[in-house]
Amino acid sequence: MRRLTLTLALTSLSLTQLTACDSDDGGGGEATPDAAREGEVTPDAAAREGYPSGGYGVSEGDTLEDHTFTNTDGQPFQISEIYLKPTNKLLLITTTAGWCTACREEGIKIKEIYDEWHERGLDVLMAVFEDADYSPATAEYAADWKARFSFPFNVVADTDNQLSAYYPPDATPMNMFVDVNDMKIISINTGWDESLINAILESKL
Repeated sequence: MRRLTLTLALTSLSLTQLTACDSDDGGGGEATPDAAREGEVTPDAAAREGYPSGGYGVSEGDTLEDHTFTNTDGQPFQISEIYLKPTNKLLLITTTAGWCTACREEGIKIKEIYDEWHERGLDVLMAVFEDADYSPATAEYAADWKARFSFPFNVVADTDNQLSAYYPPDATPMNMFVDVNDMKIISINTGWDESLINAILESKL
């Protein structure tokens, strides 16, 4: 009888410990939704290999072409470098020029957005296409622009102004959101529409 009582007591204790482990937030239980979203790699991201092919265009809903720019070291920088990083979920491409006063003000806001949302999967690519004298931007100018404002994201020189295919350059700055999982263009806007930007960030991240 004592053996049966001891066996039942041990079984009860084991079940109690198992239940406690399952509900312990600091142990092996389920992560909170916010923690799970930060820095996670989605199945689509884990399967990324070659850049999406076909369907390229310059309008919302089209696939973004794998453009090649020049980075601040004078080396080629392709959009596919952002695509192939598995933690990237949403890309904000913004254009700027040395003569654009609004671009400087907007750049500060974009830096704040990057700092807030980068851990959730946001990446930013800033493309400088002209300097203060309206001449094509160089790698050196892009490097100076990045250092001047301490931008933590990629800044490139769009010497050929490839991104002008997506908007009128005299309406600079442009802000383009791209879903990194399939590189589809979500939105293209000129100027600063903070409510729209926040809505996209909230819905995609």
